[in-house]
Amino acid sequence: MKYLQKLFLSKKGTRLSKKNTMTLFVHLDANKTEIKKEIEKYYKIKVAKVNILREEGKKVVRRTRKRFITGKKKRRKKVYVSIKAGEKFNMQRLEDDV
Repeated sequence: MKYLQKLFLSKKGTRLSKKNTMTLFVHLDANKTEIKKEIEKYYKIKVAKVNILREEGKKVVRRTRKRFITGKKKRRKKVYVSIKAGEKFNMQRLEDDV
């Protein structure tokens, strides 16, 4: 799997999984068509729609004894993949593969 990085589990992701939508983190260079092809190839499910959300790195400040250390968290790309009606996917199997 070239572009898929890991499955994103949260309250929202669990709620969306009941509506045939899964949430994943993908590589920053991935686009919608590449993600769709890769999911259809590896998981053998038909994809209806792909929505991409880019998260910029959050600024972080940490205080030590002598000074403040500033930094930045890394950027991420989150994808919401809607599965066609009638298709089923198993969340447990997806966790193991990604």
